[in-house]
Amino acid sequence: MVPVNSCPAICIVQKASIKGVYLLTPFDLPEAITQAFQTLVRYARSHGWGISGLCGILAPHQRNTYKAFLPLAPESAYIPLFCITEIPRGTYASISISGNRRQTNKTAHYFLQHWLPASGYKIAGTNGLETFTDCPASTPYVQLERQIYIPVEPSL
Repeated sequence: MVPVNSCPAICIVQKASIKGVYLLTPFDLPEAITQAFQTLVRYARSHGWGISGLCGILAPHQRNTYKAFLPLAPESAYIPLFCITEIPRGTYASISISGNRRQTNKTAHYFLQHWLPASGYKIAGTNGLETFTDCPASTPYVQLERQIYIPVEPSL
């Protein structure tokens, strides 16, 4: 969480592209997010796949949507039950966060209103992502420690 008198630490990282499947769920229903990850984990385990690397795709331009994402190994077959997508390789601003949607919004506001204008970067894409310290299928969403990644590029 971001205390009132402090700012979140933001760093720039390079991320490789990730291909996988996702389930779409409302962002304002934390229980639905947990259930979507539970569905992905059940499917992955029933097919003998690993579940490491679960993450969420954040799409602020698609109001109130969240994509629970399961990375696939390159040799994995197409899965007709799920939508497939690729998170692009690139430069990302990274922010640690925990808490409910209100806390997430406070951190996003700080990033957009304070850090980004002074950083020399601008937002480079429409989707961000988040990773978790615990399994999002077994830990309630609002209790997860999350690392948010927002795509950026030099502004000049």
